[in-house]
Amino acid sequence: MATSLENGLVLGLLGTGKIGSAVMSGYCTPVADKSTWVPKHIFVSPRGTEKAKALHARFPNHVTIASSNQAVIDHSNIIFISLLPDVARQELPLLNFPQHVTIVSMMATIPYQELLDLLRLPRSQVVRTIPLPSSSRRTGPILAYPPHPLVRELLQQIGTPVMVNEESEVTTLVRPDRETRSRSLILASEDWDDGHDQFLLCHVWHVATMVCPKRRRYVQPPCSRRD
Repeated sequence: MATSLENGLVLGLLGTGKIGSAVMSGYCTPVADKSTWVPKHIFVSPRGTEKAKALHARFPNHVTIASSNQAVIDHSNIIFISLLPDVARQELPLLNFPQHVTIVSMMATIPYQELLDLLRLPRSQVVRTIPLPSSSRRTGPILAYPPHPLVRELLQQIGTPVMVNEESEVTTLVRPDRETRSRSLILASEDWDDGHDQFLLCHVWHVATMVCPKRRRYVQPPCSRRD
């Protein structure tokens, strides 16, 4: 996959949990038929020590465990945030984010406006995403809001970004009404513009059934439909 991403980009990760580790593993693992782009380096926070150590042990030439969250920010061009919600609300207001930095939130339950308030940054620099563990293999859908050219290209290296214009298309996955998540997500996908092909719709079905596996037998995958 051709890309215009700079080879010198440095990524940062605040909160080295399961999803954060999967995403950074994906960026450190080139896949010939998907993407061979890798960042210049990745700095991860000491929070989630065991996973941070495991990530560094697996990719010693690509990953450095920083001394603090602020150190991650100071060394990085693009910051991925995967903190627990309560931790994020406590710690993010205490950190100093440069006005030029790009933020990719992977905190599914923190709404976009709250993100802007916590980070004290404009909309042009903040994107809310929902990646999956499959990002470690550079595959699978990644919902993101709002559309952002740089973040889209960055996410293309580890999966299939679905940049949506309405935040409600993202929050469908994390709202309390678990019983209707998968069905609602698929119905929403039918309203996308013509640029979203059957391949993306099948991926969205995959996301929905992962969120609520019990609904799998009740919801027909879009790729199986015949008009």
